[in-house]
Amino acid sequence: MNQSLCHFLSRLFAQELDAETLAKVKAVRFPETAPWTDAGSDWNSAAGAVCENDLEALAVDYARVFLGAGLAEAAAAFPYESVYTSPKGIIMQDAWSRMREMLREASLVISASSADLMEDHISIELEYLAALPNAAQQAEYARLHLQNWVPRFCKDVERFAETRFYKAAAGLLRVFVDAALEDEAEKPVPLTGSTVASPEIQNTAARSFFLTGAETEAAFQRLREICDIYGPALDEKGTVRFRKLEHFSELVNDRQSDFSPKEVYYPISQTLFRFDENNYSTAVPEAGKPLLIFAHPCDINAIRRLDNIFLKNGGQADLYYAAQRSRVRFALLECPENGYPGCWCVSMGTNKAEDYVLAVRVSADGTQMLVRDKALLPCFAGVCERDYAPSFVEQNAREAHLPRVGAVKSLQKVFDLEFWKDYNNRCISCGGCNTVCPTCSCYETADYLDQENSRRGERKRVWASCMIPEFTRTAGGHVARPTPEKLMRFKALHKVFDYNTRFGGKEHMCVGCGRCVLRCPEEIDFLDTVNRLHDEVEQLIAMQEVEA
Repeated sequence: MNQSLCHFLSRLFAQELDAETLAKVKAVRFPETAPWTDAGSDWNSAAGAVCENDLEALAVDYARVFLGAGLAEAAAAFPYESVYTSPKGIIMQDAWSRMREMLREASLVISASSADLMEDHISIELEYLAALPNAAQQAEYARLHLQNWVPRFCKDVERFAETRFYKAAAGLLRVFVDAALEDEAEKPVPLTGSTVASPEIQNTAARSFFLTGAETEAAFQRLREICDIYGPALDEKGTVRFRKLEHFSELVNDRQSDFSPKEVYYPISQTLFRFDENNYSTAVPEAGKPLLIFAHPCDINAIRRLDNIFLKNGGQADLYYAAQRSRVRFALLECPENGYPGCWCVSMGTNKAEDYVLAVRVSADGTQMLVRDKALLPCFAGVCERDYAPSFVEQNAREAHLPRVGAVKSLQKVFDLEFWKDYNNRCISCGGCNTVCPTCSCYETADYLDQENSRRGERKRVWASCMIPEFTRTAGGHVARPTPEKLMRFKALHKVFDYNTRFGGKEHMCVGCGRCVLRCPEEIDFLDTVNRLHDEVEQLIAMQEVEA
């Protein structure tokens, strides 16, 4: 990511220009070649024509376009993500809350000179983008927090601006976001004079501690005052699933959980809206305390897959998922040296995680914790500090060989492979594998009517399973995937091909946790399915090369 370009664009939208900044801005020239062809030409022309005498006109235009001065209510390009992503189109909504927490998780604070800007202001979001440590995180952030509103914001700037300067600035921002999404932002842009003062976000160092048993419990109770804490714990049936914790000692870390943390932020059953004969009201979850979830790296990585499905898939974020997701924070639990026996997380690239506010290592001597969110530091007051960095699994006992499905000239040949038919005699279509999978997202909706008034009720969405034939039944009665072979083919390709193709080709939907294998009553091993698919695809590729 071109950080100087982030800083430059951030400054353009942060506040009105002064004489010193204008001189630097005027010196900036963009290439007039793809992808900047039109936007670069417009900028070079507009910026080149501005002089110091135009500062007052630019200040008036800034106030009109970005602050709504002199315009009808809500008829402006307010530079906040909340305005463009919340149902009511107002500031300080879910996007603002998410950005506040993301800045806090990254130990970043807005400098005093920019304190009047809220956390989801376009300038702060661009500065956050520049502060991210690697290209993968930058691209992910651009998809989730810029793509969903910046194009509309740019159109509004061009609509309300009366100066060529701000119209051209909007054109630059639009191209920059498009380029970032297409990984074009990695290519250097030969700017000159682009060193301008932009809003600052400052980093604060993480701190690590060593806690005795009593200190661990005391810190945990202080954390409970500011967070609802969830983690893997035994239920009354002896099953390890994610539930709300009251004591640190309830946390189970010597075995893999039977269920994933998915149900904490994606409820099994969730009301969408309530209705009667006259009106209806939505049931978007209200903001509450942060949800701190103790989880292993694969489960922390799994939430990004669901983020793509619910926040990015189709161009419209799911309000219900987003409301709950904005509250989620993770405490990283270290895995055993080689992971758990059924894992293949290393093969899927999910053995390491970065999205956490705490990291935890539990031993017989005590607990080591790395705290990356300064808001949590008061919970560790008086505790001995000791250097600690989490360790990650580097090799599993099991290994996945991922199929190169995209290399096959005809996907139909993969559909027609004979080995899919084996599942007709093995799979009973119970859907258990979907229930425990941290990345399965399928659901169905149903209306539940009041027993006393059939015109009153609520619509809910409830987890469903792509491994059950009824899931594909349409209104006319047709079932698209009626047999286990078609169901397994759909699931397998979604986990190791479709998702990867749709969302950038850098990760697969399967995170290699292995829970589906442990859950299956027929002992169907999904890793064996993936590896066999790999072998079959390699044979297809070899045959095509011979034919060619």
